[in-house]
Amino acid sequence: MKKLTFKQLLVLATFVFVFVSCKRDDNPSDNDNPQSEDPYKTGVFISNEGPFQSGTGTITFFNRGNKNVEQEIFQTVNARPLGNIVQSIDIYNDKAYIVVNNAAKVEVVKASTFESQGVITDLNYPRYFKGINSGKGYISDYGGYIAVIDLSTNSILKKIQTGRSPEQMIIIDTKIFTVNMGGWGVDSTVTVVDIQKDSVINTIYVDYCPNSLQLDVNNKLWILCAGKSSWPEPADESEGHLICINTNDYTIEKNIAFPLLTDHPKSLDINQSKNKLFYINSGKVFDFDISSNSLNINALINRSFYNIGYDNVTDYLYCSDPVDYAQDGWIYRYDANNGVLTDSLKAGIIPGGFCFN
Repeated sequence: MKKLTFKQLLVLATFVFVFVSCKRDDNPSDNDNPQSEDPYKTGVFISNEGPFQSGTGTITFFNRGNKNVEQEIFQTVNARPLGNIVQSIDIYNDKAYIVVNNAAKVEVVKASTFESQGVITDLNYPRYFKGINSGKGYISDYGGYIAVIDLSTNSILKKIQTGRSPEQMIIIDTKIFTVNMGGWGVDSTVTVVDIQKDSVINTIYVDYCPNSLQLDVNNKLWILCAGKSSWPEPADESEGHLICINTNDYTIEKNIAFPLLTDHPKSLDINQSKNKLFYINSGKVFDFDISSNSLNINALINRSFYNIGYDNVTDYLYCSDPVDYAQDGWIYRYDANNGVLTDSLKAGIIPGGFCFN
């Protein structure tokens, strides 16, 4: 066998080094290596509520780059279940805050690995989390308050009284707005809290059962109100409303009523340019240009869904289908511009929330 000379070996080694060094990641937006030290550094987290009042909720992870789907990642990493019902998940300062409603707690994990970092307790029925700064966050709770959280100790500093059953929150400058949906009853207010003083500075009266909110490109706040449903009082049912609020003086600039008493919209979201809203009505997905004064008659996506989420990275709408609320549900991804289906992926039982990291 002919031996290679030192010079030939040197040339071969140089070639191998250059080849390996120049190999690039075809999907830099997401981590393609499930065995890496930070397997969940970027991607999409889906919160699955789980069976109602039994069993446990879960978290599904979707890697946009290689399309890998991992189920029950919290339980896999920490060898214990999350609890019942997983309401939402939000990421702040490299930590994921998983709100578990019926278990009256918020699980805190390192977002990139999902290793447990602590638990926030002393809650009633928590709904959503928002981080304010490195030391403070807020949790809305159906107990009728927003809990102020010390993020260094995961303890409650104060409970700020709101309207009945506060839901989603949004931070605007030095204020946080939360919609008071009413929970098992009825409310029609938005609570405004000064985040420097942790006190209520205003209450805005909108319409019945506000459930979600978004801030647009003009710094206007949009509130989606479901209206009164028929289950408590059929004769008292009312239509939903889409409302635009001036965030400086709290005046209502637009109040657009839905045409039917049975219209109870939910799941308001907004695109990356913050000039187009998305929502669910009668299960179907609609879009709405913020410059318009009337609602679209035709649905953007003409099929029934439980919840939606908008992904800034891909410009896709993620739409959840809980199937029969007992078996694993599905997520369908649509182009947000034209409502064309891209693909689908399996989730857990009752997929209800999205967190795009």
